[in-house]
Amino acid sequence: MKLLLVVVAVALLCGPVFAQTNVNEEQGMKPYDSWHGGDLDSVSMTNGGMVLHIPLVSYPQRGNLDLGFSVYSNTKQWYTRVNQVECANPNDPNGCTPFWEPIQRGKQPQFGSVPVDGARVTSNLDWLPDYECNSTSDLEGNVLYTWSASFTAPDGNIHQFGSSNSPYNCAGPPFRALDASGIFQSDVNNIIMPNGTRFTFSSNALSAVTDANGNRITVDINSLAYTDTLGRVIAPPPGTATSDLSNCPSGTATAKIWSVPGLSGGTRTFKFCYSPPCSVIPASLAARPSRRIMVLQANCSAWCIPPTTSA
Repeated sequence: MKLLLVVVAVALLCGPVFAQTNVNEEQGMKPYDSWHGGDLDSVSMTNGGMVLHIPLVSYPQRGNLDLGFSVYSNTKQWYTRVNQVECANPNDPNGCTPFWEPIQRGKQPQFGSVPVDGARVTSNLDWLPDYECNSTSDLEGNVLYTWSASFTAPDGNIHQFGSSNSPYNCAGPPFRALDASGIFQSDVNNIIMPNGTRFTFSSNALSAVTDANGNRITVDINSLAYTDTLGRVIAPPPGTATSDLSNCPSGTATAKIWSVPGLSGGTRTFKFCYSPPCSVIPASLAARPSRRIMVLQANCSAWCIPPTTSA
């Protein structure tokens, strides 16, 4: 009995160490969380965060696929960080002063591979894989590998596959999500959803989504346009820049026009109006303005997402 207890204790001590996340910095709709809301917004009963998911346009597909585009925003858009370089320098006047920084949802090809924060327009297929493998060595030459893997949903929710430290090497797929969502990464290029739909990536860029029956939506690597199961070609949001800021709210800095297939072979046009992007500001400031977006349709109906001041 004592031997069994020792074996169990050793097994527990040698297990992988998974990253802990701050519940107040979690974005998106976490699996099995308690939510309250409606068709356009959902509020987490765990951290009080509100997720906006305003549908703009949807294209029914063959099989078990769907292609839709929505405006996403989250009140959990800020976190505090300390500049470690300044903090380590005793002569730096800023020292260890914390700063508010926007929580970034990966680097999306649709936005020119730049970090995305605040309100954004994207598709329900805009899932982002992330795999990090880093190594450090001490003065004696001992190498320690640190790795983490995850899959981020369009609304910003992160499905962790795992993370750990090892003196041997970084772990690789297959991975299975730790949150009981049933998401499975079979290899470096393919991630399979619980219903059998397969997301195929090339250098972390989505190239195809295929359901269990072989129906497929493809993504052009160069233009990033979607070709759906009915042969329709849909340009990725947020479209092309325009100098026409008419009908945009006061304070708009830039605007973009997005044209997509409409009814009976027609075209449907949206205008996205953006306020200036976020900047890093001192944590002592009470007001923490975030990026704002206003969506205009050709029929002049509009949705305006104001800046958030929630951390």
